[in-house]
Amino acid sequence: ALLDLKGSGVELTGGSVISGLTRQKKMGDDPVALGFTDVLLLKKAVTEHRVPSSTGQHLDIAIVTGYRSHELPLKNLAEEINSNSSLNLTLNCFMADYVMENDVDLSGMDIIYINMLSPSTAQKLTSTVDGAIANGCVVIDDDTLINESVPFSEDQIESYREKLNNYWLNGAYDQSNLKNLVFCIASDCCGRTDLLYKDPHMLPERAIYHTNMTGYFTDSLDTYLTWYSNRSD
Repeated sequence: ALLDLKGSGVELTGGSVISGLTRQKKMGDDPVALGFTDVLLLKKAVTEHRVPSSTGQHLDIAIVTGYRSHELPLKNLAEEINSNSSLNLTLNCFMADYVMENDVDLSGMDIIYINMLSPSTAQKLTSTVDGAIANGCVVIDDDTLINESVPFSEDQIESYREKLNNYWLNGAYDQSNLKNLVFCIASDCCGRTDLLYKDPHMLPERAIYHTNMTGYFTDSLDTYLTWYSNRSD
């Protein structure tokens, strides 16, 4: 039975008794009545834990990856974030080979984001990541080799992981993607709504790449063809 006590007018002063019909559901059939049951309700004080949503909440964040292409952008991002005290964030970035050669302690982190680790590296991190989860850490792993702790329902986790991966994919080229990734997790998972983030700058499915280009040129085929037809070399 579904019982709505909020609007019943019954004051739970220590305890109350209600009666309800117990029914068992069967596949393809109507529910079967199993009889009436008296239920004793005891009043209990419950402390509600809310995710803090103020700039006063300092967050320790760790990113662990085996992508060497992301090493320099992550290093630069860590220097940028850690030197800006107004952000109230501390970012730690670890490459997979460093993890294998050192005992990395992640148990005190508030957020851990993991992208592309070998099974051996994941195994070495399992204990410290599990310790972080026990301490309330948010853990997001792109390939689920390591236990996760994501504050969303099960049917939302995969789409959220894909959302973060869109920031990651172009992170080696566009460091702002990695910064927005960090802000995104901090805002969505830890209530740091003061950290505003933008949509990712995504890589196109098809593109023309020239080894002499020093940066982004255009996303317009007409512009490219005009430039190409006027080339003098």
